[in-house]
Amino acid sequence: MTLMLNLCLKMRIIKNSILNTINFDLLCFTYILIMNSFAHIRGLLNYYYCYPDVSLMYYYYKLFKDNLFPTDFFANYMFYSSNWLRISEGYLYLGKFVDFIYLIKVISFIFSITFFLFLYLLIKNIYNKKYSLFFLIFSFPLLLSMDSFYGAQPRFFGFLFSLIAFYGSLKGECKIILLCIIGALIFYPQIIPSLLVLYAIHVLFNWSDLKRKRKIVYIVIFISAFIGIFSLKSEENIYLFNNYGIYKKVSIESLTSIKLLLYNYIFNIDEHAVLYKVFIFIYLFFLIFIVCIFPRVFYNSFKKNFFFLFSHILSFIILFFMFEGAICSRQLIFSLPLVIIFMTSEITYNLYKNKLFNHTLIRIILFLIMVSSCFIIKFNNSFDYMNQKELFDYFSRLNNDIIIAGHPYTISMFPIFTQKQAVIVEPATAYMLSLDLLSKYQEIEDDLAKALTTSSPKRVANFEKKYCISHWVIDEELIMKGNSPEQPGVFINKIPIPSEIPYLIKSAKLNGIKIGRFLILEK
Repeated sequence: MTLMLNLCLKMRIIKNSILNTINFDLLCFTYILIMNSFAHIRGLLNYYYCYPDVSLMYYYYKLFKDNLFPTDFFANYMFYSSNWLRISEGYLYLGKFVDFIYLIKVISFIFSITFFLFLYLLIKNIYNKKYSLFFLIFSFPLLLSMDSFYGAQPRFFGFLFSLIAFYGSLKGECKIILLCIIGALIFYPQIIPSLLVLYAIHVLFNWSDLKRKRKIVYIVIFISAFIGIFSLKSEENIYLFNNYGIYKKVSIESLTSIKLLLYNYIFNIDEHAVLYKVFIFIYLFFLIFIVCIFPRVFYNSFKKNFFFLFSHILSFIILFFMFEGAICSRQLIFSLPLVIIFMTSEITYNLYKNKLFNHTLIRIILFLIMVSSCFIIKFNNSFDYMNQKELFDYFSRLNNDIIIAGHPYTISMFPIFTQKQAVIVEPATAYMLSLDLLSKYQEIEDDLAKALTTSSPKRVANFEKKYCISHWVIDEELIMKGNSPEQPGVFINKIPIPSEIPYLIKSAKLNGIKIGRFLILEK
């Protein structure tokens, strides 16, 4: 009888434990769903609210269709590995049956939820379920303010493999880091240097415990990997490795300007929404506060996160002298937010668990972060193109054989929303896979910049004849700004401030059709 009672009691304890776990997991999953819904809701409800990079898909589709991609295996491998599921044939094929804009947004929603579910389960496995909730609360404001998941971008895999590698470094499992390197090679090669450094650090720290054969294997792996990376430094293959099309040596200004180094490259502030900027500095201020008040707590957390952060910083420094600094910041973009979130949530949890800080105050702070995140989270650099709807509708009614020209920032979304061809080169030049193709697009850039700002009717006519232009979309305010800091991007240095009113603006005012603030000039 006593045995039966003990058995029933144990069964009840196990049942309650399972139910509590399920209830807590369900609570966290619901929280993940709600936060991602808030981040995506505006885009799902507003058809014209989207991320500008989706315009790149049109270019890839056209280039692929016209057989302009390199035919060699290596070029195509790097192309698909860096852009998996964003611009593949399968993705474009789905766009024929489902509205392309909504397809992008729905896949973004699914990928984002998937990542945070994986994140929760991984953190729960490393620590415990209560800590994982702390981590989720602190991670949403930063990670959902970035563009890492929008349009199922490959940067999703950068975060994923960085996170798994971090898990491997905490557990001391070099095999996990090696698997992440293989995964990154397939899906996101840009983070391979930082993962290799992380892998090398762990091998060196365990060198004395390794057998001789394994040491030889590790040496061969490292030599092969770094030879492979540095061989990519040839002029053409740099495009294939970094996928950003910028291969300048680091400038003197980048080295001497502390603001440029910290603000743009290390913290990557310019590439994220206002919320990211606010929260990253709040978290950093919090960590400074902990250093002053609870130095031992900070030290323990920093020691645990050191290898992961150090590996990215070291690879950043190495690559900083190989490539342009903004590219190197991609190495840190996967470590800095994660390490700051890990340290902030871990320190807060330890303060809460060890009763070093007022419990009520910690709960209030967490609640405020949760509530504020719901209302102000938005993806980085998403724009509302509703103000151009009338313009899109006008061109949608025209024949499909027209070719539109104008300032790249004015017509960048025309191919997506009107299904018409447009001479837009600003986004495309950043993703060229061949120097010949890049040279061709740079020629278009130069010609377009001159046509937009010239006062010569002959030069405009030559451009129209050369590129078969049928329509111009003129935004006088944008053209007259020239190299305004308000116009970030690759194209910024191509358009000078006109010394006088350009011919196109004069002609459009006389003969054009006015739609909103835009002037349409038909040839």
